[in-house]
Amino acid sequence: MKTGIVMEVKGRKAVLLKTDGTFVSVRAKRGWKKGDVVTAEVRKQNYTALIGVCAASLALMLTGGLGFNRLYAAPVALISVDVNPSIELSVNRLHQVVDANALNEEGAGILAEAANRHIDYQEALSNILALEGEEGYLDSGTEVVLTVFSSDPEIQSELLTELQGIVDLSIALYSDEITAEYHAVDEAVIDGAHGHGVTAGKYLYLKRLQELAPQTDITQYTHHSIEDIKGEIRTCEEEHGAEHGTNREEHHHGGKH
Repeated sequence: MKTGIVMEVKGRKAVLLKTDGTFVSVRAKRGWKKGDVVTAEVRKQNYTALIGVCAASLALMLTGGLGFNRLYAAPVALISVDVNPSIELSVNRLHQVVDANALNEEGAGILAEAANRHIDYQEALSNILALEGEEGYLDSGTEVVLTVFSSDPEIQSELLTELQGIVDLSIALYSDEITAEYHAVDEAVIDGAHGHGVTAGKYLYLKRLQELAPQTDITQYTHHSIEDIKGEIRTCEEEHGAEHGTNREEHHHGGKH
């Protein structure tokens, strides 16, 4: 089975642009249309017969509305993963990573060694987690936070489900006391995260901290790990709980008089 972009549909045949940049003719399925990302079984082809069709499709791709940059290089989803290393992966319509960014020093160290660009996003995430495991980040008590953003709800749901499986399998290799959480986020969260120079996952916790302590300057925590930020959140929640308990007690005594 191969993944590709539908370049042309004629009757029962479709021409796909595969992830390696080559074309292939396959049996078209009902509902396929130009620009769709599909998966199909590829059999042996008479490649000579495809030359004319591929040339025409390539010309359409380069001169028409479906430019190569739009089809391949343009990201359609953003994945972030935090352990302590904070990393973002931009994914295109073919499910390949077209850009990878580190949001902290630890993330930069991982990306310097992990193969990630121009490969399938599942493989890229597996590489990152494997290296983080080797570097000792995935030990007992660690929490992995993964987020997915896409303006296409179907893509977002698909990525979140598939990536959850990869993370669960990866962390199980190191400890059964590693926890993981998964979030589908919207554009407002992405904008806020990038405005603070952090991943979407870390920004969710910074927002929670600010909700509990509005006077807090969250920019002071952008270089902290999520674990540290969650510690501050727990402290705030305990303080709020103590205050609420005191208020209830005072109200009770007042009722007795």
